[in-house]
Amino acid sequence: LKLVGIKFLRFWYASDSGRFDNVLVFLQFPILVLGILGMIAFCILDNWKRVFPIALVVLYFVLLHSFVGAFARYSMPIMPYLIMFATYGIFNLYNLKNRKLLLLK
Repeated sequence: LKLVGIKFLRFWYASDSGRFDNVLVFLQFPILVLGILGMIAFCILDNWKRVFPIALVVLYFVLLHSFVGAFARYSMPIMPYLIMFATYGIFNLYNLKNRKLLLLK
């Protein structure tokens, strides 16, 4: 159980050969952060029951591979879901920025 945190991080960047770890960090971590932000925004702003099944799939997949085998290639099936959440997060950040600009005028 002590290694679950380390394996969770490896799930997002570790390649089999170790040659592409830096590239995967650059590609996957921004999507992960924005995906988590979008998932939180969706749960707060919209109906969390609509997002629960997709979030459950993502959570299940991450937890399963954090215990079994933590390589970035196993994260590929859930990347479309994270990209959907990341898009929602970016959209809400953009709208938040526009609302602040409107309030300043």
